[in-house]
Amino acid sequence: FYVNELIIKFCAREEVHPGLFADYVSVMDALSSGEKEGIQPALRHFEKRILTLAGWEPGTKEYPAAEHYVVSEKSEVAEGTTRYSRAAVKALIEEDFQAKSTQRELRDMLRELIQCHLGDRMINTRRILAELKQLSRG
Repeated sequence: FYVNELIIKFCAREEVHPGLFADYVSVMDALSSGEKEGIQPALRHFEKRILTLAGWEPGTKEYPAAEHYVVSEKSEVAEGTTRYSRAAVKALIEEDFQAKSTQRELRDMLRELIQCHLGDRMINTRRILAELKQLSRG
């Protein structure tokens, strides 16, 4: 649901995005493989890729000078308080999504960047999954 929602939110109908289908197949393969270790890296790669294809490649001018970073009003990763570590920013820039030590920060950073570009529009997948989880408990 999430991957498809990202495509719907970031891609205009019939707009050409070279490589998007290959990225889509890759993330779907990772999600369907059943190997938990591959899910987070595949999702982070797809999130960064769709931002890049939409013209908003995540980046920072301050890297690697600063120790800590935040997502700025300009929707870039900038020097700031202890929100994201240099290691997480490096992993984002170098597309190294495998290290478990940075996976949570990468998830949060990419979520924040995605939301910056969506503005008032929301990603509904998390809400829907939370509601389904509550229903299954009840």
